[in-house]
Amino acid sequence: LLGGSLCFVKDGCIYGRYWGSAETELDLPFLHFECCYYSAIEHAIAHGYERIEPGNGGGQVYKVQRRRGFEPVPTCSFHFIPDLALREEVAELARCAAEGPPDSWTVPRNSAYAPKPREYCNAV
Repeated sequence: LLGGSLCFVKDGCIYGRYWGSAETELDLPFLHFECCYYSAIEHAIAHGYERIEPGNGGGQVYKVQRRRGFEPVPTCSFHFIPDLALREEVAELARCAAEGPPDSWTVPRNSAYAPKPREYCNAV
């Protein structure tokens, strides 16, 4: 076993949550994609699931997900944060996020299926 992902299923949806791999000297550059996306897609098709929610990665992961046909959507999450200062900061971030996701997540021009915007060389 070189790697794998942990997913949960509920109401016709596969929810991806964790992934990991064995430390190896082998160069396996696409192992993450196979474990987290491609295998889940194949499983969903084979078993008739309606959709896949691949999970919320950090950093630039949402761009990788978009290139593979996953649009970011707000998700519900429950956490206990024992550190009071951090808990208050997270609560403030949640209050700000309640206003809605950033426009760049929902504007159709950012869809993985939308054509790339044209760039004009003489644009001012």
